[in-house]
Amino acid sequence: SVEDLLSQNDIDTVMVISGHDSHAELAIKALKAGKHVFLEKPWSLSETELVALTIAYESSGTVLWPGFNRRYAPALKLASATLKTNEGPLAITYRINAGRLPKQHWYHDRRQGGRLLGEVCHFVDTASWIVGMQPTHVSGMGDGRGETLLQENVTSVLSYPDGSTAAIIYNCDASPTMPKEQIEIMGQGHTVAINNFTEVTIDGRRARPANQSKGHSENLSTFSRAIRAESPPQDAREAAEAAFGTTKVMLQIVQSLANGAVIATYL
Repeated sequence: SVEDLLSQNDIDTVMVISGHDSHAELAIKALKAGKHVFLEKPWSLSETELVALTIAYESSGTVLWPGFNRRYAPALKLASATLKTNEGPLAITYRINAGRLPKQHWYHDRRQGGRLLGEVCHFVDTASWIVGMQPTHVSGMGDGRGETLLQENVTSVLSYPDGSTAAIIYNCDASPTMPKEQIEIMGQGHTVAINNFTEVTIDGRRARPANQSKGHSENLSTFSRAIRAESPPQDAREAAEAAFGTTKVMLQIVQSLANGAVIATYL
């Protein structure tokens, strides 16, 4: 059982990669047991869960690490080397060609948070990671097909304290022959285009990432260094705080999608 596993002293790290509706609950139990935790997205499906997870983390003294791998993709590192935080606003367009899922897929179970909370969070997190801060205002617009949380064609718009903006366009009805993820970042005298994390163009010139990865292995390696105390504690703290921010923003995007309002987040 979970309780038996968490009681074992020779286990110091737990990976929570279960169904979305159990993420927060299992992570809280592991943190309270004094374990380091790798927590896949989404971190919570409600404000109540998010508050409880925050309290458990603040009291734990251990590492809580997010499964937001695209932060660590080599293509993003190339972009970060060109675009500097606090050197002028950025305009980001992130287009996701998500594709249709079978009707019986578990993502269509409202108890799991839908694709909005379960997958769009990846792309919102990436945009905020590029800008280097959390947004001050968010809005969500869907196609109106089905109940709010289970809509699959959703555009999220984020605005940041430095004047940066990001539009996250998540669509399931595009051609499957096109790339899944395309990012364009404009500002500071530069334009960076990332095509499915395999091709990067900086100011019209092709740049080659170290490898064609979405950052999965790089994220796990960074987590490993954090729990081995091979990196500054502040790095782990910043990674967790950014994930908490992304989770709160996602819940506010759902709120905006439901009532049509622009939501002030961190004012």
